Order: sequence, then structure tokens, then C-alpha cells
Amino acid sequence: QAEIINKQAMVQALLEDQGAINAQRIFTSEQKNEFATFYDNLNTQIQLQNATEINALKRFNAGEINDAAEFNSQMDAAERQFYANMQFNIDSANAKWRQSVLTTNTAMIFEAMSTDVKNRLDLTQEAQNRLWDSIDNLLDYAFKGAVSDMQFETQLLSAQLGAQANAGSDSSAKWGAFGTITAAALPLIFTSDTRLKKNIVKIDTLKGINFYQWEWNEEGIRIGANKHPTFGVLAQEIQKTHPEAVKTGEHGYLMVNYGMISNEV
Repeated sequence: QAEIINKQAMVQALLEDQGAINAQRIFTSEQKNEFATFYDNLNTQIQLQNATEINALKRFNAGEINDAAEFNSQMDAAERQFYANMQFNIDSANAKWRQSVLTTNTAMIFEAMSTDVKNRLDLTQEAQNRLWDSIDNLLDYAFKGAVSDMQFETQLLSAQLGAQANAGSDSSAKWGAFGTITAAALPLIFTSDTRLKKNIVKIDTLKGINFYQWEWNEEGIRIGANKHPTFGVLAQEIQKTHPEAVKTGEHGYLMVNYGMISNEV
């Protein structure tokens, strides 16, 4: 019985020891798992925090770089504007200075020449002033005379067209309208290029010069030819018979000086 009891005690002890060992192993395993989980979570949080800080730092640095670039750009623009204003002011000052110098030099030259004229011709200042007034009146008369001649030429052409209109009945209204237009226009230079016209209809022939009625096409309207009359000659025809009366305008199309062909009609 004692041996059985001892054997049972030994078995019980072994079982208890193994249970304790198993319990210890379970506890140790759980502890390891908990520690591993804890450190994994801790590492994850640390990495997340580091990533957040790095991203924030990068955004901050990018913002600082953008602010610095914008500031530098504004400074460069302000500097260029400043130098441009300075250069403009310098150029303006130089221009005014040169103008003042030229004006002063001109006045001095004029005064010197005036003094030379007075000395050579033995004139007084009053006599010289009368001479300048006479020259000024002469130039004014010449200018007004030239304008009057041009107006006279226009009126003459209008009268000739009017007389021609009275001679015929079919196109009298056209000639009267054309005479009114030419009488109001100075100088008598109109765009008359065939390339700018459409629906061209021949109206009459005077002294070998053909007269037409037309409408302006889109190109003619684009260059402003629709401000001119829609009755007259074709530039390409006049260029062959009266080349001196045809010239090329700034727009690249032919123009006719009706005043130069007025004697013909």
C-alpha cells in the first residue's frame, strides 16, 4: 500500500509538475505573443508618426520654397519695373534736354542770322518785323491759292459732269449723283480696283473712257472701299490709257485720281 501510495504520489507529482510546466509554457507563449503584438503596434505607430512628421515637414519645406520663389519673382518684377521707370524718366529727361538745347540753339542761330540781316541791310528791328509779316502773308496767300485751285478743279469737274448729264436722258441721274459726290470730295482719289467690285454694269463712254456702276464685294468692304462712290471708272482700264492717274494704295489695290482725267470727260 505504501508503495502504491508512493507511486500515486510520484505520478501525481509528475502530473502536477507537467501541468505547471504546461501552464508556464502557455503563460510564456501568451506573454511573448502579447509582447510581440505590443511592439508591433508600437513600431507601427512610430512609423505612422514618423511618416506624418516627414510629410508635414515636406509640405512645410515646399511651402517655404514656393513662398521664396514667389517673393524672388516679385522682387525681380519690381526691380525690372523700377529700372524701366528709371530708363523712361532718363530718356524723357534726355529728350527734354535735347529739345531745350535744340530750341535754344535754334533761337540763338535765328537771333544771329537776324542780327546779320539787320547789319548787312541796315534794317531796324521794326523794319525786319514788317518784312517777316510780309513774307508770312505771302506764304498764307500761296497756301490759300493752292486750296482754291483744287476747289476750282473740283467744281469744274462737277460742272462738266453735270453738263454731260444734261446731254443724255438715260444716265442723267447717275451723272448727277456722281457730280454731287465728286464735288464734295477732296482730293478726287478713289479706290477703283476691279478686284474689289461685283455686279459691274457699263453705263456710258465719254472720249474713250468707260464709266460703270457696281457694288463692292466683301474684300472691298473689308478695306473700307464702300466709303467711296459706286459709279465711275475701272482702275485697270484707266491704267492702260492714263497710267499717271492710277496709283497703288497702302492696302495694295489700285486707286484712280479722277481730277487727272477730268479734262478728258
